[in-house]
Amino acid sequence: MSPNDEPGAPGRVLADSSLWVEYYQPTGRPALQAAVKEAVAQDRVGTMAMILIEVLRGALTSDSYEVLQTDLAALHWLDVTPAVARRGAKIGFSLDRAGKRVPATDLLIAATAIEHGYALWHNDGHFEVIAENSELVHRRFVP
Repeated sequence: MSPNDEPGAPGRVLADSSLWVEYYQPTGRPALQAAVKEAVAQDRVGTMAMILIEVLRGALTSDSYEVLQTDLAALHWLDVTPAVARRGAKIGFSLDRAGKRVPATDLLIAATAIEHGYALWHNDGHFEVIAENSELVHRRFVP
């Protein structure tokens, strides 16, 4: 899968919290919502610890927290292994030396996608910086 593949393309997808926020909003873009819904229906979507934390902490009520937790539990779980941590650290080290600072959370998410062979779907410019300096396969859903 190449960078910026169409949303319906085959392959495994790690959906960043920046996508889930819009996916669950009634005013979210229909194309983004349809792409995520299709990938979930095809059982191609994964999640990981940092995304789970980011999404669940943003729940507005206990009821919405439970709905989100149930939905995310149905996805493929990607472990943050020592290899993932080392890859994230190496990417961060290289970016820092080039004067490009990105949050450690985004390094961890990107490294998880790379190590597990998932494309990262997102709406966060930090991942574009990471992709320009690593093997990250990604698609940014821009407005």
